[in-house]
Amino acid sequence: MPGTRKLFITHAHELANRLVHTLAPSGMIARFVHAYAERHNRRKLTGDAVRLRELEATIGREALLSIAVEIRRLVPRAFTSGRMAPRAEESALAETFFGEFVAAVGRALEWPAADTANEARAFARDLEMYWGWRTRSGASARGRAANSGRGAERGAGPAHGESPFPDRCAILLDPPMMEQARRAAADFEAEFVTVGIRMFAQLGRRSDSLTPRSPARSRRPAPPRKKTAGRAAASAARERKKTAGRVTASAGRRRKKTASKKRLRRTGKTARQKVAGSRKRRAN
Repeated sequence: MPGTRKLFITHAHELANRLVHTLAPSGMIARFVHAYAERHNRRKLTGDAVRLRELEATIGREALLSIAVEIRRLVPRAFTSGRMAPRAEESALAETFFGEFVAAVGRALEWPAADTANEARAFARDLEMYWGWRTRSGASARGRAANSGRGAERGAGPAHGESPFPDRCAILLDPPMMEQARRAAADFEAEFVTVGIRMFAQLGRRSDSLTPRSPARSRRPAPPRKKTAGRAAASAARERKKTAGRVTASAGRRRKKTASKKRLRRTGKTARQKVAGSRKRRAN
């Protein structure tokens, strides 16, 4: 892998949780269903709260399957060292990463304990169906690109809408308006798949908030700010105040002494004048 990116199994868990949270009934899925009902005046779709929750949960599951196919396609490239063909250990790491991702998706969906095994098998089965569909449509798209002169080396992927999601979502969303619902679902798939690919591309980057950290480091409290500079500044200020106080006091004492001497001189002069006057008077 390039030095700027390192993937760990922890990233698979965090990516799964982040995708499930993003597509949750309170997230992208809810916005899509409500926007469709508003745009096409199909407000009955959102009128029944129980049915709405089931609809959003089912569409969310289909969306996760579609994103998982893209993650499966991208994972091997993330574990290669800039080569077209991955080494055996890189392929094993990629398979482990994707397996952990799928398992983490199942945990994040919080299936009932009694149905966990059945739900996991059904999810894996549908994922293989999505993968087979995408593989076949991708191969045909690359063939058309090569025949038209673009070349498969340019990375031509599946054509827009070549996925089971639009049909399956349309059947769930609005069967009477199948074609209308299918177009909306295809546009929505392009949107959430782009979000999922962007999330995956951010994994393992140095600026990525999902980069795993050691538990000790994550729980370590921030060191207290050093107070040396503050204490030094306060001490210097106190010293300046003391020096200023001593200078002021010394100046005050000098002023007092000078004034006292002046008074004494004036008093002595006055006394001498009085004595001299008294002597003159006695002489007369």
